[in-house]
Amino acid sequence: MEPDVERGLRSLVGAGSSQVSVVAAMRARDASRPTEEDLARAEESLLIVRRGWVPRDELPRR
Repeated sequence: MEPDVERGLRSLVGAGSSQVSVVAAMRARDASRPTEEDLARAEESLLIVRRGWVPRDELPRR
């Protein structure tokens, strides 16, 4: 892991209060943002299961 990334993660996960600063929260948001490759892989492999979902009798047609 890169030193900058590790230092950023340590500031988020350290002992003590669970609240983080605005800068740390923004850094975590940016670190967790998916890449284009992640999105493409999800499009190919993601299976969505809607448990208990029942389609309506008549769906609107385009």
